[in-house]
Amino acid sequence: MTPEARRGALAHGRGLDAEAAAARLCAAAGGKILARRAKTPHGEIDLICAEPSGALVFVEVKARARMEAALEALTARQGRRLEAAALFWLAAQAPGFAGDLRFDLIAMDAQGRLTRLENVWLAAGL
Repeated sequence: MTPEARRGALAHGRGLDAEAAAARLCAAAGGKILARRAKTPHGEIDLICAEPSGALVFVEVKARARMEAALEALTARQGRRLEAAALFWLAAQAPGFAGDLRFDLIAMDAQGRLTRLENVWLAAGL
């Protein structure tokens, strides 16, 4: 295996671990995981969670060695992609949904610590 392939495989594994930890965090807060790694023509949605309040939450998960890097990894372009993917998913899976929507970021550092930023698009102006 080339060094590049090895780094890619390690990063993929860290991403899967972060997604699993993020799903546990959502569930511990009373949410129901509706989908993991939901694929749409606009891209993949890491997690989709229904909260006890009835809100649907679309979660982007980022894993980096340092928490600051994970929190800063989300770009405006990714935000637009996630929004388009969420709208596609809603049209296909929950037509007529009229509840609250939210876009969150869950970041994980190398020690496995998680930070959740709710309404990240609004907070960051993305």
